[in-house]
Amino acid sequence: MAKTRARRAALTAAAAALLSLLGAGAVSPAPAEAGTGQAQVASTAWDGVSGIDVSGADLGALRQGTLTELNTYRRSLGLGTLVRNGGLDAKAQGWADTMARTGRFVHNPDLGYPAGLGGNSEIILKAGTDNGSPAVAVRSWIGSAPHQRVMVIREMTLAGIGVARIGRDVYYVVNFGYPVAPPAPASMEFRRGTRTLTVGGAILDTYRTQGLDRSAIGWPATNEFGVHGGRGQHFDAGSIYWNAAAGAHPVRGLIRERWASMSWEAGWLGYPTGAESGVRGGALQRFQGGLVYWSPGTGAQAVRGAILDAYGRTGFENGRLGYPVSSEQGLRGGAFAHFQGGSVYWSSAHGAHAVVGAIREAWARQGWEAGRLGYPRSGEYPVAGGVRQDFAGGSATYAFGTGAVAVTHR
Repeated sequence: MAKTRARRAALTAAAAALLSLLGAGAVSPAPAEAGTGQAQVASTAWDGVSGIDVSGADLGALRQGTLTELNTYRRSLGLGTLVRNGGLDAKAQGWADTMARTGRFVHNPDLGYPAGLGGNSEIILKAGTDNGSPAVAVRSWIGSAPHQRVMVIREMTLAGIGVARIGRDVYYVVNFGYPVAPPAPASMEFRRGTRTLTVGGAILDTYRTQGLDRSAIGWPATNEFGVHGGRGQHFDAGSIYWNAAAGAHPVRGLIRERWASMSWEAGWLGYPTGAESGVRGGALQRFQGGLVYWSPGTGAQAVRGAILDAYGRTGFENGRLGYPVSSEQGLRGGAFAHFQGGSVYWSSAHGAHAVVGAIREAWARQGWEAGRLGYPRSGEYPVAGGVRQDFAGGSATYAFGTGAVAVTHR
């Protein structure tokens, strides 16, 4: 018990020390009950207290779990429960994705909210996947006064929740808000010619954030329909899909075409968990089962699981591999995806590893994974005068001085 109290005290002290460095950013007016007359913003980097391993957890389930834990705490104080809002969800998820992609644990510099909402309050957290469950995240926030003040503002009735995971880190973002205008209609009708179509519910919420019929996805092309545990609706230039775990998000263009070619939400990508976002020279969109990347030179390609993790260790699209030029494809005993700067191969026996440059060329000449070398079982590592990579059936060593690759078989 004494050790537990000491660890909790150390956690609180560490969070307070970090908060003193990060500070609380005044952004815009918040409800009077906040007590400061300014937006409440708090953050903490947290690790080292035992929790539930979330390295393989569904991100949608983590988002919903965070809402459940927040509402359990608020109800214990006699406060109303929070309801997830599509616009706030998109904002929170977008920032969680940005932090995971860049590795920068900072607040969103733009806390501007969708029309009709106020609040401008955000809390964020970075934890290890071995102890970063929603229950642990909320418990950490409760133990830090700046976070706790944000969580118990009575006027806050809406929340947007973003969760992103990269390697051994998981990032949480919660944006709080409240309506500043009368509730919008639960559904809207759109008439074009003799045809009238209806958009409603969470899909309508997201359609509003896109600009309704003036948005990039255009006019409704179908009414809402049910699909595999959720709902979908097609528009002239895109679609919006919703389920309880992922929320409602638009999908359009070549990313939508790739998703459709992989069986929409019924394929391994599942439902979209965020809107498309721009990255250097292209765009990406996150789905329950992986990412779809697009660039003008490579088109839209899907990457997931251990191959996505290995890609992330190289720096994603900003690293040596660049953009994917193929989606993941299955092989006997494994899978692969090709990239602008190399390939990532995965096998159940040896995991996922990137193969690049002259070593990749030598491996390809030997028949890729079907040749004598077999699947890679390590990445490149330095040796005297060059670099080496190990394979199931041997190794390949690149010499800096000559540019030659020596292959050794077991």
